[in-house]
Amino acid sequence: MNCYNHHDTQAIGLCPACHKGNCRECGSKNDMFSCDKHACIAYAKKINEIINYSDSQIKSTNKIIKKSYITGMLSGLFLIVAGCQFYPDDFSLGLTFISFGVLFFGMPVYSLIAKGYRLDQKTAD
Repeated sequence: MNCYNHHDTQAIGLCPACHKGNCRECGSKNDMFSCDKHACIAYAKKINEIINYSDSQIKSTNKIIKKSYITGMLSGLFLIVAGCQFYPDDFSLGLTFISFGVLFFGMPVYSLIAKGYRLDQKTAD
């Protein structure tokens, strides 16, 4: 595909609005490979804003998910300890607490292992 403006030059990008090919020279004018038309430039800027917003939401969601894993594991440990305290006096109550503790602790751990995540990984910014 050749550039829409320079017919003898190879296109290296497409205008996100009208999907016409643009060469390096045309793309470097506005850093978005959009045509020189006002409508195309405005459309490309809007697309870039949406992409950037989406990326920021994904990063913040990943942080929230990691915090929920940690909260689930801590809740599970608390329930296990509480169940151990009840276990000698009230067998069924202690066993219930321990069971829910193992469940609360095990689910986030299994999920992290299955996805291959590590809690000490930094989120790519």
